[in-house]
Amino acid sequence: QNLSSKHEIVRELLTTFNTLLVQQRYIFDKKIDSNSTEEGLEAGVGSGTGSAPVKVLTTMSGLGIANALYGLRNLSSNYREVRETLELVTPYLQVDKSGVQPVSKGVNYFKSPHHISNAIYGLRKMSSRFDETRGILAALTGVINHNQNNTAAGFTNAGFIMKPQEVGNLIYGLQSLSSDDFEVKNAIRAITPIISTCTAPMSGTNLAGMLYGMRLL
Repeated sequence: QNLSSKHEIVRELLTTFNTLLVQQRYIFDKKIDSNSTEEGLEAGVGSGTGSAPVKVLTTMSGLGIANALYGLRNLSSNYREVRETLELVTPYLQVDKSGVQPVSKGVNYFKSPHHISNAIYGLRKMSSRFDETRGILAALTGVINHNQNNTAAGFTNAGFIMKPQEVGNLIYGLQSLSSDDFEVKNAIRAITPIISTCTAPMSGTNLAGMLYGMRLL
């Protein structure tokens, strides 16, 4: 958790990890019919009546997404290897647990506001001037919006009341993002209703972290 991307050996580790991500990215457990398109093959879309194997993207749970992004918190998007990791991880946020449907049609991902807080916090050193950062932020926003629009597990129920520390970490994670970027604006819109669920008193440390997180917005 204290690895820094400024060190070459860490970037070499990331390169190895990125290679592994590419190799392990797909599972071959779906069937399609002979009329499916090439795009459908790659995306894992088909009628299921045929016998040809299809590449189906493996997926992450809400906790998995949170842990994956939180693990990036000390890495900087100024390095190519880090941006490649962002690009490779992004598709895991864009499909549901079946590996087929886009998240907007899938199941609820985040079971806790703590997961959302950790996911955003992990982006604290990722600059939105890079396509890869904006891409993963857009995917993450899509997952958050899906939760918000899911009436069975919306953020207004008792299970989605944020704690002051979670709010502080969430806003702190925005510190390298600029509201000049469309994806950042969308993310802010998505997280605002979550933040408003916090009614507990905030410490000075929580408030300071929030204000610092907004320094580039």
